This record gives sequence, C-alpha cells and structure tokens, in this order.
Amino acid sequence: MSKTKEKIRGFAKKYGIELKKINKGGFSFAFAQEKTTVYIGCGLNNEADKEEVVSFANIVERNSCVDSTLMSKLLELNGQLLYGAFCIVNDTVFYRYNVLGGQHIDEDVFFTALYTAAGVSKQFYNKIISTHGGKTDGDFIEDEVRKKDGNDID
Repeated sequence: MSKTKEKIRGFAKKYGIELKKINKGGFSFAFAQEKTTVYIGCGLNNEADKEEVVSFANIVERNSCVDSTLMSKLLELNGQLLYGAFCIVNDTVFYRYNVLGGQHIDEDVFFTALYTAAGVSKQFYNKIISTHGGKTDGDFIEDEVRKKDGNDID
C-alpha cells in the first residue's frame, strides 16, 4: 500500500499540489480547494488478492435534516453522476469516489478523481440544501472558528 501513497505524493509534487498528511478515519491525505476539502485514503479492496483502492471523499453538507425526501433526492442525484455516489453518515452528506490503486492508478485517473470529488460538492450543494438546511463543510468550519475565536455575532 505504501507504493500507492508514494505515487499519490509524486503526482501532487509534480504539479505543485499541496496534500496535507493526515491520519483520520482511514484517510491519509487532505486536499483543500477554496471551501472544499477532499480526503484521500488508500486501502485494500480484497484481502485475498491484495487489490488496492484509493478513495476520494468530501463533505457536501453538515447538519442536514435527514428524512426520506433527502434520501430519495440523493438516490436521484446519484443516478445523474458518472462516477462516485452521495451517502449519509448521521446528519452529514458525503460524496465518495473510489478508483483502483497500485499499478492501476496513473496521473490521469488520480487527477480526474480528485477534481471530480472537489467539484461535485459545489455542483450539487444547492440542489441538496434547498430543502434540507445544513451548511457546506467550509461554512461549517468557518462558523466553528468564529465561535472559538469569540468573533461570532450571536
């Protein structure tokens, strides 16, 4: 698995992209673009043949009102996507995109997955929040920092 991580680091370095090294929830790297953060993780898809998978995930919306309408809407939106899918964990809507790692991942596959994951939250956020409240991950983090710094107006 370390070879896949080395490849990812090499792709990013070659193009001057900063990946923050993390170790959270099975993810090894984070890529921030504007108010979107894409988390990148490497893992085994199949223990028997040691097939590796690289996962790209981002938080589309936090503090959503989760109900059957939201779940139906996400299923409908999943049908519009060429790659990846939306999912819900607690009250948070995620987008996740997996690709084969190891010898299968190359620069084109890596960057397509990275920028797709980064762009999907922006593209579909308004379709989700219009009926279910919540905040983008960037707005949520900004609010938390303001509260921590004591600069919140409330």
